[in-house]
Amino acid sequence: MKKILSLVLGSAFAFQILHIPLSFAEDIEVYRGQSVGIRQNSLFVMDTSGSMGWYEEAEAPTYDPTVVYPDHGFDSTLYYYSNEYEGNGEKDLDKKDLQKYFFPSQALVCDGADKALAETGFYNGQFKRWDNNNKDWQPRKGDRSLPDGSTDSFALIECKADEGSHPDNSYVDTRGRDSNDQYIVTNSSWKLPRDYSKEWKTHIEHLYSGNFINFQIELEDLGKGVVKSRMQIAREAAIAVVKSTSGIRLGLMRFDSEMAGGFVDIAIDDVENISAEFETKANSYIPWNGTPLSESYYEAALYFRGDGVTYGDNSSSQILIPGKTLVRDSDGFIDQGKNKYTTKRVDTPSVSLSRNNNQYLSPLNSACQTSSTIILFTDGAPSYDDQANSKIKKMISGINFPSGSGLSHSCSGSGGCADELAYYLNNFDQNSELAGKQIIRTFVIGGFFDGSGDNSDIKYMESIAHHGGGKYYSASDYQSIVDALERTLQETSDVPVTFVAPAVAANSYNSLEHLDQLYYAMFVPQPGNNWNGNLKSYRLNAAGEVIDANGNPAILDSGIFAKESRSYWTDDGINDGEDVVIGGAASRLSADYKIYTHLNGSQSQLNTELTTSTVSKELLGLDANTSDQIHQQMVDWANRKSSTSDDGIRREMEDPIHSRPLVVAYNSTDSNGEKIQQGVVFVGTNSGYLHAFKADKKEFKEYFSYIPKELLKNIPTYVDGEDLIDKTYGVDGTINYWHMDKNYNGEVDAQDGEKVLLFFGLRRGGRHYYALDITDPDKPKYAWQINGGEGDYKQLGQTWSNLVLAKVQWNGKPKVVLLAGGGYDPSEDNQVSRTEHSMGNAVYMIDPETGERLWHASKASSSLNLTEMTSAITSDVTTVDFDGDSITDYFFVSDVGGRLWRFDINKGNQGKSNFAQAGMVFDANDNKAGNQPYQRFYNAPSISYFRDQEKDDEYLSLAIGSGFRAHPLMASSLDTFYIIKNRDLVKAPTHYETLTRNDLIDLQMGSDSLKDHGWSLELTEGEKVLSKALTSQGDIYFTTFSPTVQDENPSSCVADVGTSSAYTIDIKADNDPDNSGSLPIVGKVPLGNIGIPAEPIEVRTTTKGDEEFCAENPSHESCKPCEGDDCELDSCDTNGSVILSGTQNLGGEVSRCDLLRKEYWLQHQ
Repeated sequence: MKKILSLVLGSAFAFQILHIPLSFAEDIEVYRGQSVGIRQNSLFVMDTSGSMGWYEEAEAPTYDPTVVYPDHGFDSTLYYYSNEYEGNGEKDLDKKDLQKYFFPSQALVCDGADKALAETGFYNGQFKRWDNNNKDWQPRKGDRSLPDGSTDSFALIECKADEGSHPDNSYVDTRGRDSNDQYIVTNSSWKLPRDYSKEWKTHIEHLYSGNFINFQIELEDLGKGVVKSRMQIAREAAIAVVKSTSGIRLGLMRFDSEMAGGFVDIAIDDVENISAEFETKANSYIPWNGTPLSESYYEAALYFRGDGVTYGDNSSSQILIPGKTLVRDSDGFIDQGKNKYTTKRVDTPSVSLSRNNNQYLSPLNSACQTSSTIILFTDGAPSYDDQANSKIKKMISGINFPSGSGLSHSCSGSGGCADELAYYLNNFDQNSELAGKQIIRTFVIGGFFDGSGDNSDIKYMESIAHHGGGKYYSASDYQSIVDALERTLQETSDVPVTFVAPAVAANSYNSLEHLDQLYYAMFVPQPGNNWNGNLKSYRLNAAGEVIDANGNPAILDSGIFAKESRSYWTDDGINDGEDVVIGGAASRLSADYKIYTHLNGSQSQLNTELTTSTVSKELLGLDANTSDQIHQQMVDWANRKSSTSDDGIRREMEDPIHSRPLVVAYNSTDSNGEKIQQGVVFVGTNSGYLHAFKADKKEFKEYFSYIPKELLKNIPTYVDGEDLIDKTYGVDGTINYWHMDKNYNGEVDAQDGEKVLLFFGLRRGGRHYYALDITDPDKPKYAWQINGGEGDYKQLGQTWSNLVLAKVQWNGKPKVVLLAGGGYDPSEDNQVSRTEHSMGNAVYMIDPETGERLWHASKASSSLNLTEMTSAITSDVTTVDFDGDSITDYFFVSDVGGRLWRFDINKGNQGKSNFAQAGMVFDANDNKAGNQPYQRFYNAPSISYFRDQEKDDEYLSLAIGSGFRAHPLMASSLDTFYIIKNRDLVKAPTHYETLTRNDLIDLQMGSDSLKDHGWSLELTEGEKVLSKALTSQGDIYFTTFSPTVQDENPSSCVADVGTSSAYTIDIKADNDPDNSGSLPIVGKVPLGNIGIPAEPIEVRTTTKGDEEFCAENPSHESCKPCEGDDCELDSCDTNGSVILSGTQNLGGEVSRCDLLRKEYWLQHQ
């Protein structure tokens, strides 16, 4: 066996075990997928109560297709298209702009659209136009501009709703037709592309007839005053919308005429199939009796869930007797006594297509139907509506409500449990037989109210919509009802394009340990931009297990949180488990609490609060014509104000996709002069916040939240982010800090004049670095910021690289500096070979107190010119202090072109002119044979010192893996994990030798005595290394991600979260007694992660947390006294370390006594 000594080398700096460091690329493609031909479900619940008979004046005339309206600039024989949307008409659109987008009726080849346009004048869906000149469908994928109009009858208009009628992979002729005279959306080769649904990400949304647009303009001149009943207005609007809608499944419910709940009148089916029946049924409704709103709502839930029929079993309707005429009061009300002989009661149970005997047939028949909707239309508060309360409470008995929500298991009164039901349907899986999570959102349309915000009925309906994940619309006439229905159905029809991962993404478990505490930043993907997030606290026991607030293991073998687990900061009795939104820091947030921005460069305390005066429309990215109301809405959202929660607080956090929590330890004294140690945990989110919370698992405190002014524009993308395709990024980079520690205790003693600066970048959020003075976390100060593309930082790209602290010899004196890679050039997202970048191909040395550039290296015009430094550098800088004098000797970086660079510091330098020399030490793409795949390095190498005593050989191991971080789903990639030996330990090499793949031993091929420069491990096709490796005790740990191939029509509608694995490479080969020691031993195990696995980190274990917990909970199972011979444990057995990747333990359990002592840089400053 070899005798090899190993030592993990870091900077000569502050070391914490855990302190290490979108566009449509990267995580977006992992956590979102594309479904084909799967329609979402909507159920329209119509109010048929007596008040719907009342007359409403000032009703505008409806469109009459038999009338040719006066010409207002639109040809009545042509059709027009638009992506702008104001109701179902054109009256608020730019008429001159709309006039450019026209086509003849002969060009329309969408089934059903021509009839709808002829009858209602408009049609909504997803459409493309055939470009007869370029032989392609427009708008092309990714192009949001509309094609200009044409009278060419061969410039076809096709709709996505017809996709099911087109045979796959059919070729088309020059007019876009296939052999069966069908029309399909094609790529430039005229063949149905594999990513068919992605072609529809950009499309035309609305069609209008020219005559209809002229009618809409004419409405301004047409007199009002036509009197109609509420029922007549509502059903005319509903019928018009149903006739003009495609691409969804729709059903109809109504109230029971005897006020006993409601029933399914039309089973959910493709909207095109039920359009005629919808018109017939709706036209037969007579307003009668009270408003059993929550009972009908409950019945709708039973239908979706496939539960037993309740109110729909013995329901009835009041109908008009043929030949009779309704008798109405002067206000339109239909008096029951006066209509005793004009109407009759008939039994109308829920229709047979909706059920099998007394059991509903759930319309949820695909795992891709992840977001169905119930649309409640009502003109008043519930009445005679308390019989469903006990049933609803039974249905929701097993759940807990978030604090401050106003929801309760003691709900009562008429319609009193509707809010609770809405919350349950929107947050919990409603069909356990289907894979994934099927939720039901609730939208509410309040008809014929005065619109006053003080109206209690409106507040009631707003609350239902809020807790139900939908929206509330006020609608008092035909047009506003049409608008509300169209908007609601449009949201439903947009959902099939995108689906998301079924649970919390495992790489979102960005953990950080503080004492025995673990802080997990987590997120849950959404179809739109507004992803939710949270920060949750757990602890690590002496055995290396993640423990919840109840003292129980929090993590399942699959790597996800157990459903019954409860994090710290979460209310007693609430098990937040794998639910990101519930509990955690988000549940403790307050409104208007120290939320700051900073609008100038002054080094001053953060005190600029968010108001409409300080945060202009321009800073928010809003158009100057945006209303003041919307402006205020955006500012209120940023201040965490809510108009729908009972206490006015928006208790929500957004997604920290890549932001890993960081804890800074502070010392203070209490009133008795006793020393108190406490920490502050910092984490960023993509909505733009940097949050600061007290690092105490028992007590929650928020210190402040900071939004850089450059990220204020992110706020509207979250407020109205449901329909946004592109992902917004904010404070998504690594956070670091510099503690000027005078007494070398590793804790901030502000009372002794110590100072601490916090640094963070944005990753894909932008080209900026920021520094805050957090010496007093209650009074943070702005220190400085760096802006890429300006001044000394013109080459700085997206700030992916951590600002790494180092102490260097600078112009004859030791100096603390920041080192960083030049950042990312997003043009790399689309490259297939190594290409020169216009940004990011640099390394910077920065003054941590001012942000001033001290030195930089790049291809040209830099302090150190390296002609081959042409690729962006996203990796952190890895520093090495080999001689142990607390001064950095040299450092390494990698670039996305697949190179490794070494920089050797000249300790006798006189400044930037001769500060360092450098050279390339490895190139994964030196492809002279032309047959090797293009490989990229996004992460820094893990560096360790090894000594082979038998061969009297010593070297640094540079461990790094390749992988296309921007496109993890690339299935054809060929990547490699490398371990490169670098033998220049003590001084700079006289010549920098560039090793290549061919210089390394292939671990799968066996030993090669002629090669002694390291090893390579070829990964399987599509498998990638997407995070930094970790070296500990002579073993190298790294994780990989592999995409999976999904069907175009998945039976399980989940995103391609792929598979992940954990590797261990034992360089010393001392874990296998039968091994000859000639080659390192490779181990591989599958991980249960969802999505991209987290970077491996080393976490220390201690008994401290166990002892504290058992002192408070002596009867807990884990606290019972040990019995037997195995109970004698010394401090070495109870204090050690483990290796974690997110929530998963990769092994590596090491006794504390076996750990090599790590030298803390802070103690040698």
